[in-house]
Amino acid sequence: MTALVVSWIPFHGRSEGLARALRAQTLWTPWAKSGQPRSRTILGWVRSGVVTVARVARLPRGSVVVVMVPPVFALVAVLLVALPKRLRVVADIHSAALNAQGWAWSHPLLFRALKRCELVLVTNAELVEGLDLGDVPVLVLHDPTDELDPSAVGELPPLPEGRIAVFPASGADDEPVEQLAAAAALLEGEVTVVITGRRPGVAPGPGLLLPGFLPDAQFNALMVRADVVLALTTREATMQRAGYEALALRKPLVCSGTAVLRSFFGDAAVYTDHEPADLAAAVRRAVEQGPALVAAGETVRAQQAEQLVVAVRAIRPDLVDAASDATV
Repeated sequence: MTALVVSWIPFHGRSEGLARALRAQTLWTPWAKSGQPRSRTILGWVRSGVVTVARVARLPRGSVVVVMVPPVFALVAVLLVALPKRLRVVADIHSAALNAQGWAWSHPLLFRALKRCELVLVTNAELVEGLDLGDVPVLVLHDPTDELDPSAVGELPPLPEGRIAVFPASGADDEPVEQLAAAAALLEGEVTVVITGRRPGVAPGPGLLLPGFLPDAQFNALMVRADVVLALTTREATMQRAGYEALALRKPLVCSGTAVLRSFFGDAAVYTDHEPADLAAAVRRAVEQGPALVAAGETVRAQQAEQLVVAVRAIRPDLVDAASDATV
């Protein structure tokens, strides 16, 4: 059986992890980047659609295609070719597709498309509560995360001495970066807060570093160097990629106190309500409780591994040895 994972972005760790576990090919399309003018995004979707249709059309009958959503058009493009060819389609729904205001306009089309899939993957069951997906089964799968390859770790960006706490920001409107900047001032001299990526509305300040987007090798080096990793969101039913990365790297973790994050990470994280004083206190507790948090994280990693085996068997039943090959 041939498997293909489709993601309409340059790269995503979840899609890459799924592809590795499924022994699947990958299709990345980098033309519809976030943060660019809407006209360029639309042109990027069109170009991505053409490439996707051509790639899926070449797959043999019986193949399975896993599609990352958003955007909904990636799923629609795959279904246009897959249904006539009787290919199996699995929708991998990221939280933003259903609970981010910016994608609400796509829901009518998305819900119709999901009913034509064989399986829907989500990071948490709360995400699809109350949705009518017909007879399509839903499977909860947290992000597969492999051990970091040492060859993928580059040189560190310039950093001060002492402890650092890293928050990988995407620029999404659910990230409490202003509160974190205020917390950094309270932590000055104890822990330096590093916010990578896009962080609108935040300027450099006491105890705060803003290196922007880093090359992958430098970002990996920063995460390896981190004393604490932060996974923060103001939205319920939203998982955090940074949390998965902290587990994989055995790093103490500070999470938002949402129901979904508490349920999954359990004793492997310190939780915060995002008030600056509470954020600062959570970082201090994570430093102090580091070994205990990391030890609790091993239990969570074992649960991830079990989920991944179930998902691989559901998507590719031909992989009899999935249990031994699927890793987190």
